[in-house]
Amino acid sequence: MRQILSPSFSALNFVIALSFFVVIVFDRQFPVDHFSAAVVKDFHVDCNMLMDQLGSIKESGHQEGVSRFAPNEGRLTRLDNDAFASPQVFKVFASFLEPSTQRVVTSHCQAIYTDRSKAFGNHVVEMPAHCFMAQASQEQLTKSPNMPTALPPKFIAPLNNYCVYMGEDVRQPEAVFTPIKIACKSEFLRSRDDLALDSCMVYLDRPVPASIIDNPLVWWRPSEAPLKEELSVHVSAGQQLMSLLGAEIDKTSCNIDTGNLEARVDLQMISHSIDYDGIGVQRVTSVGKPIYHHASQGVILSASYIPNTVDTRAGDSGGAVVITKGGQKLLIGIQVAIMLSNSLTRQPFAVSQEQQADTVMNGIQSQHFNLAINPHIGGSDSNTYRHVFYAKMRDTPY
Repeated sequence: MRQILSPSFSALNFVIALSFFVVIVFDRQFPVDHFSAAVVKDFHVDCNMLMDQLGSIKESGHQEGVSRFAPNEGRLTRLDNDAFASPQVFKVFASFLEPSTQRVVTSHCQAIYTDRSKAFGNHVVEMPAHCFMAQASQEQLTKSPNMPTALPPKFIAPLNNYCVYMGEDVRQPEAVFTPIKIACKSEFLRSRDDLALDSCMVYLDRPVPASIIDNPLVWWRPSEAPLKEELSVHVSAGQQLMSLLGAEIDKTSCNIDTGNLEARVDLQMISHSIDYDGIGVQRVTSVGKPIYHHASQGVILSASYIPNTVDTRAGDSGGAVVITKGGQKLLIGIQVAIMLSNSLTRQPFAVSQEQQADTVMNGIQSQHFNLAINPHIGGSDSNTYRHVFYAKMRDTPY
C-alpha cells in the first residue's frame, strides 16, 4: 500500500496510514491490491467493461480478506438507497499495470459532487489527492517544492485509467465518467500537515446528471461573525464545529470501549464499501461519532480534522462524512485516513493477519480511530487548487 507516515500530529504522536488501496500493509511502499488479473499486453481500461472484469476476478476466487477498522462491527452500516440517499457520492476505480509484475491492478476511491466543486463547474467533483499521487520519495522529500530541480509528482496511474461511476449500484450505473483534468492543493504528500491539503478538484469528461446538477452536498462553513455578541468574543471555526457536533466538555460522552470522548451528534460516512458487498458496487452509509477528546492524548478535534468512529474499509477514502441538521445533510468532511496512536506501542503498528489478531486480543484496537478532513477551512479555493494535471500529459504539471 502507498502510505504516509508521520511522527506527530501537532503535539500528538500518531502513525498515519492512508486507506486508498484494498489491502492495508504498513511496512510496504508499493500498492497491494487483491483485484489483480493475469499479465496482459496492450492494456487499456474500458470503463463499460471494467465491472464485469472485476466481477469475474472475484468469482474466480482471487479476492482475499479486506482490511478494515470497524468499531461498530458493521452493525451501523446499511445500504444508502432510502428517501434520504446521497447520489452525489460516486465510486472510483483506477485500473493499471503494476510496473514490477505487469499484472493488472485495480484500486478504489470515492468522489463527491459538492457545492465547492460545483463552483468550478457542473462537471467537477472532489477527491483526495492520494487517490492520484504516490507518496513522495526520500529524494523528493529532500528537495524544496519551490526549487526548479524538484522532481515532478508521481502518479499512481494515468488519469484516463480512472473510471468514475454514479449510482446506488455501479453494476447498473446512472452515468460513467473519466477525469480529463485534476487541480490539487499539493503536488506531494509528505507528512500529517499535508492531510489538510489532501484534496483535488476532478474535472470529468461531461456534466453530472440533471438529477443532482443543482443538488450538490453542501459543505459546512464557520460563521465569520462572533457567536457571543454580548461579549464581542470571536468564536473560532474549531469552537463552532465543536458546538455544532455537541462536543461540550462539561457534557461528555465517554466511550469506554474505545478510550475516546465522543460528541453527541451522529456522523454518517457515505461511500461504496468494498467489503459490505464484496467489491464495492453498492453505495452504503456507516454511522459513527465524532471524537473530540482522546483519553490519553488530549483534544484532537479541529475544524480541519474530524476524528471519528465510523466503520471504515480500505478504499473508502473520499467518502462523504455528513451530519443531519434541520432535516438536511451537511458535509463536514471527506474521509482520508485511519489513525493509529502509538502512545502505548511506541512503534509503527503492523497489521499482518497474525499481528492483527494478537493486537485485538490485547486491546490495543482502542488506539485506532478514523480521520476526515475539511480542506476548505482557510484560504480561497480558486487560489489553493493551483497544481493542475491533464489526462494526456500524465505526470507533467501544467
